[in-house]
Amino acid sequence: MKILALLISILLWSFLCIPQASQPNAKTLRRLKTKLERIQDNDWFYRRILDSVRAKFGIGSKEYKAVFAVMDSSDKENQQQLFPIIDQYGWLGRSQVGEKANDAIFKVVQHSNLACQQKYFPLMEESAAKGESNKEYLNWLEDRILVSQDKPTKHGTQGFDVQRKEGTVDYYTDRIRANEERKKEGLDTIPNEYAK
Repeated sequence: MKILALLISILLWSFLCIPQASQPNAKTLRRLKTKLERIQDNDWFYRRILDSVRAKFGIGSKEYKAVFAVMDSSDKENQQQLFPIIDQYGWLGRSQVGEKANDAIFKVVQHSNLACQQKYFPLMEESAAKGESNKEYLNWLEDRILVSQDKPTKHGTQGFDVQRKEGTVDYYTDRIRANEERKKEGLDTIPNEYAK
């Protein structure tokens, strides 16, 4: 009987003391939508510049490194704005803030560190399962997490080789399995030009 009382106390305490995502009203959702869309624009602004700089000067150039440093700083600012929103309201879905603002949440999390990606992945997973977030983006995030852990991708979305101390690691190793996963999820398969 004491054990049952203890369990009930723990459950009651966790329900009352652990913060739950609050539901924003319509005015708050409009404000959040505008803020998230601005974050989205900011996130891609430096990435577009970085692509141009890479094409013109190369990855190892001082110009590339300078733009990358600014982009990295911008990513951190975006994260400082976004993470309190997710922590307070949860992963806001398309029906709440629209597609662009919902995509912004993914992109900022995708460009954050592994700990943040892992923290917010279950929230995005739940949102995608309800049709409130892009399932393809969920796969990108899952694969990014796996790559950060030096594991092969599951969905084949992070198709690049990374130089490590031990040599080059191909994260695009099991295309057959990845394509089977993608088919099950109703997604396009990895194009042949990416196959080795």
